[in-house]
Amino acid sequence: MEDQRYMLDTNTANYIIKGEPKVIRENLRSVPMAKVCISAITEAELLRGVAKKPGAKRLPTAVKEFLLRVEILPLNSDVAATYAQ
Repeated sequence: MEDQRYMLDTNTANYIIKGEPKVIRENLRSVPMAKVCISAITEAELLRGVAKKPGAKRLPTAVKEFLLRVEILPLNSDVAATYAQ
């Protein structure tokens, strides 16, 4: 059986970056970061969010730190099928 991985969508990644709601952050603490990933689309959406808020002081660093800690997968049919599950 394959190791289970957790692909986060953009909304979930945003919740984690912002730390709210706390229940999402708490749930993520029980998962090894090596098992957490996002798609390249989520990466693009997070970076676009930073670009749309040039006055945000902490956001660029928070997003950068988050992206350093998760694996970013290219979006292909295998990834789409995994995400669907």
